[in-house]
Amino acid sequence: MYYYSRKKKLLMMILGMLLLLGIIRFGMALSNNRMLLTMNFSNDFTEVMQGAQETPELDISDALRFNGCTVPYASVTNTFYISQDTSENSWGGYFSTSSNCSVWFKIDGMWLQKSQAIASNHVFSILIQKDNQYRQANLVVSGLPVLALTETYGWENPQEMTLLAAKEEDCYEGTCTFRMRGQSSAIYPKYGFKLNLCDENYDPVKASLLGLRR
Repeated sequence: MYYYSRKKKLLMMILGMLLLLGIIRFGMALSNNRMLLTMNFSNDFTEVMQGAQETPELDISDALRFNGCTVPYASVTNTFYISQDTSENSWGGYFSTSSNCSVWFKIDGMWLQKSQAIASNHVFSILIQKDNQYRQANLVVSGLPVLALTETYGWENPQEMTLLAAKEEDCYEGTCTFRMRGQSSAIYPKYGFKLNLCDENYDPVKASLLGLRR
């Protein structure tokens, strides 16, 4: 009985040390990555959302921002998409939220494995709260810049567009007109588009996207 109690204490001590090492490692990752420092982490969304009501119909499309721009959101899959530079070991950029929202990111070991998370299209879990309502969603990190347009066909009227990249200076948010380009490529799942930057009055806007000429 004494041997069993001693063995149990030793096992608990080892588990406690492993947990402490995990917390230290996660803390070091936070301190070395600006992006992670801008995120609220939680291991249990239930505890965070006590007193709030889960609302699947809650509009969260504009809740999350990255590098000052609205994060592209696919309502069909309930997924947000951000971009990262695969040549960098640390996470780049920073998160923020709209004025009436709180966003929580679930603790996930893949936050410590950037390259693997991007390569595997790992799905991170997030929770968004507006007033006393909340909704869970997904977040996927791409190794390429992410371009989002609000409509499938927007040549007639200016449409909102967002271009997200790992570096803040490469991000862009504005309006544009666009149309599908290429007769032969139209039969394939991925289309080519011609895009013209403009303001809400159709006046042309010149901007350098991803280092290209204005």
